Amino acid sequence: MSLKHPQLLCSLSFELKTLISEFEPEFTHLTKSLCNEKITRSSKPLFGNLSFSKWSLFPIKNRLLIKNTEVKETLGPFDYVTSENDNEVHWYPNFADYYLFGFYSGPLLAQDELQVLEHPSLGSLRQALIHDTSLPKNATPLTRKNGVPTPVLIYNVPRQAILDIAPNKEKGRPFGLYGNQFARTNRKVVLDAVSILNPPTWSNIYAMEAPKYGLGKYTLSQIKEIFSSCYTSFSAAKLVSQEEENFGFDQTLYILENSNQKETEKEKTENEKEEKKEKEMENEVEKENGKKKKEPIEENIENEKENVNDKEKEKEKTMEENKENEKEILDFVEIPRVRKVPRKVILHLGHWGCGAYGGNKVLMTLLQLLAAKAAGADNVYYHTFTKIGSESFSKGVESFENLLQEVIEKENLLNIEKTLKKIEEMNFEWGESDRN
Repeated sequence: MSLKHPQLLCSLSFELKTLISEFEPEFTHLTKSLCNEKITRSSKPLFGNLSFSKWSLFPIKNRLLIKNTEVKETLGPFDYVTSENDNEVHWYPNFADYYLFGFYSGPLLAQDELQVLEHPSLGSLRQALIHDTSLPKNATPLTRKNGVPTPVLIYNVPRQAILDIAPNKEKGRPFGLYGNQFARTNRKVVLDAVSILNPPTWSNIYAMEAPKYGLGKYTLSQIKEIFSSCYTSFSAAKLVSQEEENFGFDQTLYILENSNQKETEKEKTENEKEEKKEKEMENEVEKENGKKKKEPIEENIENEKENVNDKEKEKEKTMEENKENEKEILDFVEIPRVRKVPRKVILHLGHWGCGAYGGNKVLMTLLQLLAAKAAGADNVYYHTFTKIGSESFSKGVESFENLLQEVIEKENLLNIEKTLKKIEEMNFEWGESDRN
């Protein structure tokens, strides 16, 4: 990545083909291992690069411009949309632990583990960050340094499968597959819930760890940390999205590699056909010379007509074969799609830190929306998943709008210190862990 920024701790690019072959994910839970085998066995070869960057917290100006970001609620899970518009980039969260993807291999299936199962190269990335001694010192699978958040961005990640985790009594998963239910569910039921994506879609991920296991009222320092983590992740995503090499990366090698293979096979077939024709012609000549018989003019004319018709049929057949070969090549090189420089940044948010960590959903909604608008995101899709999650989101939006009426200044500016202090005075309290 050519981007220069004082908060950029490290930036790496991994060739997917090499990353996957040299650092295979290591699943210790048998069901996950079988799911991964099904996914990798059914997937086409992957080409292109996966990129990783780590950031220290961005300094925050005293007054921030609040953008008129469009916010929409969506009840569905994270769908990892690959935009049809080359001027849009979607970013999805990883609700990270301090150890990024630290528990992907075991029996649990929370958001982090589900993400790795559907994006197996994330498991390879973790293995590389741990075991590749040639990488820079800051290239570690950690989302904090000395207790301070260091958000991570991972982009151009192939999503090779979808695991349907929704409750479905008829399919043998009445309580779904999320959390601890994954390990409790029959292995065949889990494998049947895996759908292969061929070709894969391509995801961009921001990873940050939320504060955890708090008690009583949120402190000002906790509120500042939450806002700073979000503001840094969202601002970095916006910066990275404008870099042409990140999202307009050249897949020519991939296309040529496979189309050349097809062309070689095609040339080989054509050469064999030509050799066969030449031999047939030689045999015909030998026969004619042996007979030494003069053909009547009328018969020669008829033969010429037949030859013309045969050539026309052969030409039509060749054209059809070429069309079929071109179709096969296009089908094969559909992954991934080359993109132009993206302009529009679309953030997908959720109730970050509100599951096992026991965070307050209303507060997390408020702070994430504040950070998204301050970072200049164009659109926000907030995934609420459940009715309770939807209710918390609505309360968070209401609290956010009421807050803005109090703190917003002329030209959509606000004093961030004053704003965060106001949020502290709203007396949000910690929830309880859902133990997932």
